Amino acid sequence: MAHTNPPLRVALYSHDTMGLGHIRRNQLIAMALAAPPLCATVLLITGVREGGAFPVPDGIDSMILPAYRKDADGAYASRSLAIGIEQLVSFRADVIDLALKRFQPDLFIADNVPGGALDELVPALERLRAEGGTHTVLGLRDILDCPDAVRREWSRRGNFATIRRCYDQVWVYGDPAVYPTARIYGFPDDIAARTTYTGYLDPFRASTRRMAMRSVDDDGREVALCSVGGGQDGFALAQSFVAAPMPRHMRGLIVTGPLMDRGHRDTLVQAMAGRDDMALVEGVCDVVPLLLQADRVVAMAGYNTANEILASRRPALFVPRSVPRTEQLIRARRLAELGLAACLSDAEATPGAIGEWLARPASPVNAAALADFAGLDAIVALARRIAPAHPAPVPARPALRLAAARLA
Repeated sequence: MAHTNPPLRVALYSHDTMGLGHIRRNQLIAMALAAPPLCATVLLITGVREGGAFPVPDGIDSMILPAYRKDADGAYASRSLAIGIEQLVSFRADVIDLALKRFQPDLFIADNVPGGALDELVPALERLRAEGGTHTVLGLRDILDCPDAVRREWSRRGNFATIRRCYDQVWVYGDPAVYPTARIYGFPDDIAARTTYTGYLDPFRASTRRMAMRSVDDDGREVALCSVGGGQDGFALAQSFVAAPMPRHMRGLIVTGPLMDRGHRDTLVQAMAGRDDMALVEGVCDVVPLLLQADRVVAMAGYNTANEILASRRPALFVPRSVPRTEQLIRARRLAELGLAACLSDAEATPGAIGEWLARPASPVNAAALADFAGLDAIVALARRIAPAHPAPVPARPALRLAAARLA
């Protein structure tokens, strides 16, 4: 007999001003929550239309906000609409608040920024707190930026005051043995007390993946994959990789991501002309299917990219960006300290240095032996404790089939 209580309603927000990292993280969490045993119904609120390229199962839908663009100096503007930034902030804030008012989530998870981009989330958060009935969570990647920069920025924005006023919990998607986020960034005692480390988010968790496989032609050579995430800021690494000397037993595959500038993409195609040991795959959002066919990886060091590579056990060379934040540089160096990857700064990552790393012997890396990768299971368990009044519905058809089998 099916439960009469409705499924848990979860809304996830990501501001998505640069790259695909925030929406990719939220989509992974959404798929875990929508799958058994929780079977939640999930609304993704996102600021990047490219997020729709990721396959998601039934029970999840998306609302795409008019997009921001974040410049190299950190300033915001409208990505596409010919309107001022103040008008765009008000536009997005109104849409977010109305969506949450209509959806009435039991659980709301905001990614990375307590007040949302340019504080667009604050009106909705304050209304949710005033009305009650919604458990609010701030989800953070483990590394945000260098400690001094984070403390200054969080103080200027009043982030701890926003957390106290608007959030029940903080979830850090990481392992304190790798990076003790709350201690390093100086979380006050009351904020640290409501902070939980979930572990890292394993993209290979069976119930979260519906992969559309893209085949790599097999000519007997090993595949060195170059991943630049969404591609918005990955041209320098891709350019160095395409000029790197490939060992005779290896060929290179560059994945550009959907946000790479068309002119940059054309430059890469021209640079590899005449080479039979280099190819390019354009506009890929989900790199995991290609990662599974690679033998080693050269990549930037964003949170999701690093998780995917470490979970795949592929030997990796990380070339982190260092502007506008040093987050990737800190992550790559910490993983190198732990012996989980090699690291070159963007200044050191010359074609020759990349080719030298490719020529070295490499073995699979077992990151799960040193770090907790059960984050998605932990999030499902946390969600179940938050809303025990929403049991997962029991599908009718399997129950009927079981009854028929017993009668037979």
